[in-house]
Amino acid sequence: MLEPLFDAITVLDTSLWSVGQMLYDFAFKVYKAEGIEDMNTSEKYELGMLMDFMFRTEALAIIGKEEELDKKTTNLSGMKDLLDYVWDYLSGAVRMPKTVIKGQEAGTIAGAQYDVMNYYSRIAAMQENELKPHIERLIRLLLCSQDEVGGGSINPDSHEWEIKFNPLWSVDSKTDAEIRKLVAETDQIYIGNGVVAPDEVRQARFGQFGLTEENKLSGDSVDWDAIAHEVYQAWREKHDG
Repeated sequence: MLEPLFDAITVLDTSLWSVGQMLYDFAFKVYKAEGIEDMNTSEKYELGMLMDFMFRTEALAIIGKEEELDKKTTNLSGMKDLLDYVWDYLSGAVRMPKTVIKGQEAGTIAGAQYDVMNYYSRIAAMQENELKPHIERLIRLLLCSQDEVGGGSINPDSHEWEIKFNPLWSVDSKTDAEIRKLVAETDQIYIGNGVVAPDEVRQARFGQFGLTEENKLSGDSVDWDAIAHEVYQAWREKHDG
């Protein structure tokens, strides 16, 4: 699973290490004085250690008239663009927005964060289309088991049950209130025109599975298959008869 991401992770690790080295050597001092060229290696090393100890960030440099102490800094231009490219590369490799990888996304959708919304929508689709059928089958097998659940077999079709995943995101309170207001106005129009009955709206909005934003039928994939089969049989009888 991680093998396709090895190159992307290696690039990110190398980039962060390089940036750390550049920041570690961000500023260094240049000391100029007469007679330094006549020093041997040991004397230069000892002088460098002494200067490094004495001339820290807030240190006071006491030097002679003919001496010169200068501070040099590393040029960091382009570093941000380089890191942004690395994060974009990693984001594309793992198919996750940068805000999610960096932990900057708190799970509340506000504004035009469509990249995060698309990411959450893709995960929700995987949950519904790939995970949910397997979980439903496992639960049905457990319910039918003689020993695992309740000490005896339970007919899965004799109980109303549904698999619901935890929400991946939530809208802010203002947006949520606006959505509920629009839903209520839509329901009122449907009831006024005789499209649905008040009891149907009450069951759909405040039924067994809580307040929802849209009309939903509860049940697992087996229930949906049964409904689809009944609709198909009715269609066949209508056209064949």
